[in-house]
Amino acid sequence: MSDYVEIFNPDPIVIPAQEEKTYPNLYAREFYVYPPDAEGKQALVSNLRSYNKDTKEMYPFEDRDQKFALDDIFLEAERVPLFKQVLGGILTCISLGIEERKLIADLSADPSNEELQADLAAVHAAMGIQP
Repeated sequence: MSDYVEIFNPDPIVIPAQEEKTYPNLYAREFYVYPPDAEGKQALVSNLRSYNKDTKEMYPFEDRDQKFALDDIFLEAERVPLFKQVLGGILTCISLGIEERKLIADLSADPSNEELQADLAAVHAAMGIQP
């Protein structure tokens, strides 16, 4: 390769260096639980994205996403006690979220209903939400 003629640029372009970033964790972005198949197996699929728990930064592109799949969540729950506990927690969170939405909708129609307010406070307490 030949050398280029050096011509002074009075307005040089400067591209700042970017610091290196590391994403040592995985974040479960989505969960899909499928209806039982013909054999009664119910699959769970999750897309995992690279993530840095310390900086709270998510890898910005889908090109490195990973797929996690279980063919039969109930078989896994029987086989692995911790998975059974986690699955129960996920289902509880979903149930509480549905109940919270319902109560908020009911309260918007009747904001002074003390029974609905108490029910919503109980749901929030179960969710770990402080008043």
